[in-house]
Amino acid sequence: IFNNTELGINLLRNDISGGVTLNDTLDGDSGPNDLQNYPDIQAVTGAGTLCTVRGVLNSSPNTAYTIDFYRSLSADPTSYGEGEVWVGSVTATTNSSGQAAFSVNLTVPVGQWISSTATGPTGSSTSEFSRAVKRLS
Repeated sequence: IFNNTELGINLLRNDISGGVTLNDTLDGDSGPNDLQNYPDIQAVTGAGTLCTVRGVLNSSPNTAYTIDFYRSLSADPTSYGEGEVWVGSVTATTNSSGQAAFSVNLTVPVGQWISSTATGPTGSSTSEFSRAVKRLS
């Protein structure tokens, strides 16, 4: 899901903003894909082609989510991600406050962009892509 004229995943395509559906606290709303919150990638570090991606997901409390990671040659013009090549996943379980930290090792060449999605336990509630982060080292 990349190199298109719109967001790779857009949960509220007819939203007045026409863009990214921003995350909300505790993610207790309804709509397409339950308006699942996307992960927040906070750091990308590494050496060679291997890197470590760290971040947090804020969503429904006490719930396990699959966070999928993608690399792309470029980010969407909104600076959110695209999904050119799937590079891995990790399971993260939120605490009673709805937060889950994650860390995963991935193979991503320097200079490429990393983004992620979160999918709820039913498998049908996938988020939009997260903000893309460029691997600098």
